Amino acid sequence: MHPNDFPLLRAAAQSLTRLDAALVVISNGIADGATRNVALQDAKFTLSNAVENAWRKHVSDHYFTGEACRNGKMSEILRELFYKLLPAKVAA
Repeated sequence: MHPNDFPLLRAAAQSLTRLDAALVVISNGIADGATRNVALQDAKFTLSNAVENAWRKHVSDHYFTGEACRNGKMSEILRELFYKLLPAKVAA
């Protein structure tokens, strides 16, 4: 696993340095079979924010909260799908 394997996350990241470091922590933890809790919590927080930003930038803003929503043309089925698909914050 390499940070460049996640172009959508990287495109939406607030800090590429933090995102890349978080991905390395996760990758190393998988390879080693263990990760220090402090490092894991920081990595989870960073990745959760990156996923939330990527979701907003690449999906939500275009398909759910864009013109369809502003014009009142978002169907109830699409609205329900939106709430079911929302990425949840990674539990600490």
